[in-house]
Amino acid sequence: MAGISIAQLTGNGLLKNAKLAKEKSQQTSEEENEILQEYQNSMEKALTGTSRNDNKKVIDENEHIIGTFYGKTLYQKSFTGITPSSNGELLDLSELNIDICTNIKGVVKDTSNIYATIPQIQLQANHYLAVFYNANDKTLLYRANASEYFNTKYYITIEYTKNIE
Repeated sequence: MAGISIAQLTGNGLLKNAKLAKEKSQQTSEEENEILQEYQNSMEKALTGTSRNDNKKVIDENEHIIGTFYGKTLYQKSFTGITPSSNGELLDLSELNIDICTNIKGVVKDTSNIYATIPQIQLQANHYLAVFYNANDKTLLYRANASEYFNTKYYITIEYTKNIE
């Protein structure tokens, strides 16, 4: 083996062939990774309604389809406004034709500019804040026991299925 010279290796194309094999292997590996990423994104989208290629989750006042819930289309819609001056109705949602309200989340900015998250039942020692969906009246109900959570800004997102598809 010691008698093999660099000229002999390059003369018969051994180094050139090794370089081509390495490049082909890298290209194949990159293609496989792209295919695997596409499969992973497809699975994520099927399970969650979004994929890693979706740069942003859109939260706004438009209705969005975000997936399925036990075979029914799952929708998401966000709302913003001012909380009521006392416990009671926050929003009339009758126009959405909600069948099942699966999730309510958001924040309320209290009068001290502190954001309380929803859902959260107990915020401080004796304070609570909650939002409920009343399926009978098709409304969101607002409940709090501290004055700083009334007449203040809220941002709420709900997820739901519809009576009609």
